[in-house]
Amino acid sequence: MEWVVLDWNKNAIDFYNISGAKVLQDKIQSIIALYSSGQVNDALERVELLVEQYPNDPLLHNVNGDLLTFQ
Repeated sequence: MEWVVLDWNKNAIDFYNISGAKVLQDKIQSIIALYSSGQVNDALERVELLVEQYPNDPLLHNVNGDLLTFQ
């Protein structure tokens, strides 16, 4: 099972790390960095690949939808 948690939510991060879940945080942060630097299409390509890998992750679908509105 994959989990994504916002970097400010230390309690959730600790819980997921203790439970052995893999955190997608670095991948999400890299997508946000691409978007922030104006590379919306690159960010969209990366998030779409992650959605294919983790189709049940709601955060990835939300990020994907947000990026599509800026395309």
